[in-house]
Amino acid sequence: MTAASGAGRTLDGDIDLDALVEIEQRLLWLSSRMIDYANRRGRTEIKVGGHQASCASMASIMTALWFAHIGGEDRVAVKPHAAPLYHAIKYLTGELDASYLTRLRERGGLQAYPSRTKDPDVSDFSTGSVGLGAVAPLFSAATRRYVDDHFGARPHARFIAIAGDAELDEGNVWEAIADPSLQNLGNVMLIVDLNRQGLDRIIPGIQSRRLMSYFRDADRCGPLRRIRVDPRAVRLIRPARPPDRDGGSRVSRPSVRRGHSLSSMP
Repeated sequence: MTAASGAGRTLDGDIDLDALVEIEQRLLWLSSRMIDYANRRGRTEIKVGGHQASCASMASIMTALWFAHIGGEDRVAVKPHAAPLYHAIKYLTGELDASYLTRLRERGGLQAYPSRTKDPDVSDFSTGSVGLGAVAPLFSAATRRYVDDHFGARPHARFIAIAGDAELDEGNVWEAIADPSLQNLGNVMLIVDLNRQGLDRIIPGIQSRRLMSYFRDADRCGPLRRIRVDPRAVRLIRPARPPDRDGGSRVSRPSVRRGHSLSSMP
């Protein structure tokens, strides 16, 4: 995982909120423009989609992660519908050629969902199969623990999953969270984007309430422990806090911060 962690920090290491907000605005514009261009490409009336709302609701969180939080050893599973935002990040960090910005959802271009085998800006996890990306970091963290225990410790790494709230409908998510073999990992974070956007419905709050109640009881919280993120996402995600060392990992619950300042798009 290559990250421009220094871009959102001052020379003395503090969080540069003004820089993060500027980066966030650039990412919002780039991802929206990529989707807009893809749907105007060609001579057909058929649209290819692109999930603008799902990108907009994750812009603050992913800006904070990539530009002020994660490091070279960290691994992130990006929620499928935030793929354009991920590619915009990779363009800003110099890991994606500008020619690909006009090739979203095109044969040989950028895939609809993050793909390790088909995208030029290789992601840490392929997350096109809904629900699998949400739990892949859990099993990766368990594998890393095994390797460290048997072959010598490597530099510390965190494993982060970014999931949409609709993915909580997938049974494998709950099975993985409750799996006894995944207890006490200590280096896993699950970020659930509660934007209530679904392909066929408005996502009800029942699954998010289920998730919160699941972690309310510390005695049965399994491998994860809940934290809450304020709606003012960029300003209140304070990435200076180190990962938990007491065997608990964290679930972040960002509220929606919808896209703004997009009316200036050509």
